[in-house]
Amino acid sequence: MLIGVLAFTAMACWFIFQYQHQQRLLQDRIELSMEIVELSTRLDQLDDLRALYRQRQTAAALAQVIAKADEVAMTARSLRPRFLDDPAGLACIDRLSAQHAAPDFSAPTAGAAARGCVAKLVDPARGAAPGHFDAHAGPWQVYGAMLSMSTGILLLVLFGGNALRTVLRKEQAAVLAQQRYQQLFDDAINGMAIVDADGYVLKVNRSYAQMMGYAEHELEGVEFLSLKHPADRGEACEIIEEVMRKQRSSGSRERRYLHRSGVVVWARSSLTVLAGTSGADCRVLVVAEDITAEKIRDDRLRRSESLVRNASRMAGIGGWALELSPARLELSGSPPACFGLEEGALSIRALGAKFPARARRQLLAALAHCRQSGESFDVELDLHGTGGAIHPVRLLGQAMVDKAGRQRIEGAWHDLTSIRRGEEALRRSEMRFRAIARVSNDAFWEWDAASGELWRSDDDGRMLPAPRIAQVHEALLFDRIHPEERDAVRDSIVSAIAQGAPEWSAQYRYRRADGSYGYLADRATIMRDSDGNLLRMVGGMLDVTDRRRVNQALMQMAASVPSNTPAAFFDLLLRHLVRALDADGGAIAQIREDDAEYAHTIAAVIDDVSLPRMSYRFADTPCLGLLEERECIVPEGLQRLYPSGGRMGNLVAEAYAGAALVNSEGKVLGTIFVLYRRPRAQDELMRPVLRVFAERATAEIERLETLLHLREKAELLNHAQEAITVLDLRLRVCFWNPGAARIYQLSAEQALGIPLHAHYVDADALAAALDCVLKTGEWCGEFRQLRNNGEQFTVEERWSLVRNELGEPYSILRVGNDVTERKRQEEQIRNLAYYDTLTGLPNRRMFLDRLRLAQARAQRLRQHGALLFLDMDNFKGINDTHGHHVGDMFLCSAAQRLAGCVRAADTVARLGGDEFVVLLEDLHANAEAAAAQVETVAQQLVARLGAPMLLGKVHWRSTASIGVATFGPEPVTIEALMQRADRAMYAAKAAGRDTVRFAQSLEKT
Repeated sequence: MLIGVLAFTAMACWFIFQYQHQQRLLQDRIELSMEIVELSTRLDQLDDLRALYRQRQTAAALAQVIAKADEVAMTARSLRPRFLDDPAGLACIDRLSAQHAAPDFSAPTAGAAARGCVAKLVDPARGAAPGHFDAHAGPWQVYGAMLSMSTGILLLVLFGGNALRTVLRKEQAAVLAQQRYQQLFDDAINGMAIVDADGYVLKVNRSYAQMMGYAEHELEGVEFLSLKHPADRGEACEIIEEVMRKQRSSGSRERRYLHRSGVVVWARSSLTVLAGTSGADCRVLVVAEDITAEKIRDDRLRRSESLVRNASRMAGIGGWALELSPARLELSGSPPACFGLEEGALSIRALGAKFPARARRQLLAALAHCRQSGESFDVELDLHGTGGAIHPVRLLGQAMVDKAGRQRIEGAWHDLTSIRRGEEALRRSEMRFRAIARVSNDAFWEWDAASGELWRSDDDGRMLPAPRIAQVHEALLFDRIHPEERDAVRDSIVSAIAQGAPEWSAQYRYRRADGSYGYLADRATIMRDSDGNLLRMVGGMLDVTDRRRVNQALMQMAASVPSNTPAAFFDLLLRHLVRALDADGGAIAQIREDDAEYAHTIAAVIDDVSLPRMSYRFADTPCLGLLEERECIVPEGLQRLYPSGGRMGNLVAEAYAGAALVNSEGKVLGTIFVLYRRPRAQDELMRPVLRVFAERATAEIERLETLLHLREKAELLNHAQEAITVLDLRLRVCFWNPGAARIYQLSAEQALGIPLHAHYVDADALAAALDCVLKTGEWCGEFRQLRNNGEQFTVEERWSLVRNELGEPYSILRVGNDVTERKRQEEQIRNLAYYDTLTGLPNRRMFLDRLRLAQARAQRLRQHGALLFLDMDNFKGINDTHGHHVGDMFLCSAAQRLAGCVRAADTVARLGGDEFVVLLEDLHANAEAAAAQVETVAQQLVARLGAPMLLGKVHWRSTASIGVATFGPEPVTIEALMQRADRAMYAAKAAGRDTVRFAQSLEKT
């Protein structure tokens, strides 16, 4: 009985223990079921994000999908420790981890892992769960295990059935969602790539690979920046780093990539960090849209717009649009700057202000009519441009109605300025041709060899048919040709045609309408076909009677030369003018500055008879207009216009032609004019002839005035203190004023004709001065010269080259001043300023100037120089023992010895007391070689200064301490260089004196 109770008690305890163990197992399975439920929830979220991405197709939505897929995979991996005793579950998790580690999108087997976990709970055949007994247990153990399993299954069914079904359903949806997501990534229109934290590509879709010209697997593991255009790689690297660091999107930007073929690919791309990744696991999603074609289209469109805009600007064409409500005007086509308008919006008031009142009313009327009737309009208006210029503009417009029912007027504008200018130029060209045809020839003619027709020009230049003729020579041999020359003209025409000449010309006498004979110049062009056969002749005839008379008069004028009496020359000149213009009389009058109201004749001729000089009021004659117009011609009615000014002697004139006498400075000196008893029409030769004779008369008046001025200046030269001379080009004296006679102590009679070389000390300097003045026209400088008694003196001279009427060198004007005393004073001042008064050596000021120049030269030529600072040892002893006058003798002797030890290009200066400096220049370019040169010179100075000196009756021996500071191409200040040399000198004294020390050696130690 006791044993039974004990056995029952033990069995009860065992059942209680098993029950508690099953409760713990059930609790574990419930927790595992909850985690699986959580996994299914995240799968639902993944499905929702996938649907969101399918709607928006944005990089941010895709990044959220990838991040949620990674989160599902991480959750599945966290379940792995719970399946340590389940080989099937572990295999499922391992497959999930292996696929997630591959370069693929996150965990496509996350749902399978969840399904494996649930199946483990409900399927005993998957393997024993933790805490189960094995198959060899005893009956009670088997019974207890069965009881506990049944209890666990019952509890699982009661509490986890619904969750299990939900988990299975969600897991299947997650698998489908992941497959759809993978399909969306692969089939996306835009290129997509995932880049890891190291900048290498993990995966790309098909669109990205096609955009770059690669296969998808060829881009995996490639450095992302290598796909960028070299010019954009730096910016792309900075953007990737900023996106990874701040965990945000970079925004959409246009960037350049390199196609596999090397072609530039434009893409609008954005970078987004995938959610849930950071640090070393950070990954960036790159979404790129290929816009290369768009860029090409935009570039072509820009070029096309530029071509259209340039063409519109060059053609002066543009568009305009007028919004009626509210009133707003827009211009396009780059209006010319001369309009004072700019492309863009413009108020109606501002536009209206650009038109004159009449054009503005016309424009408003055209706009109102177009708005009311809807008919288009085409008007030409004048537009005010910049500077008050008027520009013709053509405006075209038509009424338009947009989709909103608003009315507007659109049209085009066309700048007609260039067209109007071209038309005006063409009209002027035609008028000019007709005018030239009328004034250059008396008649034109054209003869057609095939038809035998002759065309002659009338008085207006029009070609009219003449009577039909049979032979070419008869076309030109008019009845008015002088009988003595008719055959010669005919023979010359026939000869020109037979010889194949391109032109024919001849001059012959012809009979005028009044029966008198004049001279005619006839010239024609002979036109032939490609075989040389005669086609036609085109020619022109010109009456040259007046021209021959004018030429003869001009030749006579050119042959006349000024005589001793100016009146005779002006009388002869006036007679030639009256004869050339076939006038009845004329005069040459001069205007005086002291009496500008009257004109005074210097020559007057009536009917070839000279008149005495006279004066007349300018205001009563047509000569008054010559003060402004320079030329004046009154063809008729002179008595009516100037009743008292048209009479001269017994001549009552009806016509007048005159010109002003204007000098080279534009000043009116007088007038020259001719008079006619009868009206005289102006011809082509009248103004040129007047101008030629006016210039000749002006030149003679100026010559006379110049001679007068020269006489006055010659009197002034005789009173000048300077030596003023005139030399020929061989430097022989042609003029010698009293100032030169006083300075050189040589009279003008003695100086004229002698060469100037005898008075110059330096013949080479004189030759250089002559060469300079011949090349440049002037020279100035100083010469050492000789007086007549052999005394030397300094002359400051200025030479000027004088040219003749042809512009050729003629003589040299030489002006000189004796500056001997001034030079002596300047030299004395210079010595006081730059030289030591005791030794005659350069002082501190001059030495510092030369040191600066030496430094600049060394830097420019990459050479070396040296500064030697000398101090005489025991100088105070000689002053204290023998007095300062012996000390001064010692310093002068030391200065002479220093100057004798250096080159002429080097500088020896005294700074003060017993301190001397030596400047050595142009040393070796190598620093060590330069130092060796300085060492040699310094030792020579020490030896030379250490030799005994005889100072009067005193024998004295002294030594010197020398400090050396070298300089070269490296820049160094004057103060620093002096300090280095001074320190080196004190180092030489400290070393026992009578020695040399280098500053560079001291700085190294």
